[in-house]
Amino acid sequence: ITGFCVSLIMFCWQHTGIQLYSLSLPKPTLDMISIALYSVFMACEVYIFNIFGVFNLFGLEQIFHKEDKAELRSEGTQELFTTGIYGVVRHPIYTFFVCAFLLTPRMTLDRMWIVVLVFSYLSFGVPMEERKLVKLFGQPYLEYRKKVPAVIPKIPFLQRNNKVKSI
Repeated sequence: ITGFCVSLIMFCWQHTGIQLYSLSLPKPTLDMISIALYSVFMACEVYIFNIFGVFNLFGLEQIFHKEDKAELRSEGTQELFTTGIYGVVRHPIYTFFVCAFLLTPRMTLDRMWIVVLVFSYLSFGVPMEERKLVKLFGQPYLEYRKKVPAVIPKIPFLQRNNKVKSI
């Protein structure tokens, strides 16, 4: 349902023409950078989709599969992924989606509105998904959740150094 709603929003998207910021580059260069960045983040999402299988990720495998198998349940996969991109963020699809819209050389009001709507959705969607994951994986997921941020990765050079230096 969420994917359908996002697709509908994208299909009906109307540009406001209001620009919030833009790098001082020629329009063709800005367009090329925007398309390249967006494509990279969407390609990362497709990679994550392939890990789980697109039909399974969107719940279609569970709907159309004729047999009643435990591995096809809609709550998730049998395995808890904690390495690779999942060692950086717990919900990389959300991260890549936000980055695809937020990291741009030219930000328009309509694009920022999409970012605001996505973060609003995530404020409800992530906690709901996390409850299901805790039920599914239990203590290992709780430990994983303590170590790895949900959507916004920790960037080492932006972290504050809270150590007190002795003289």
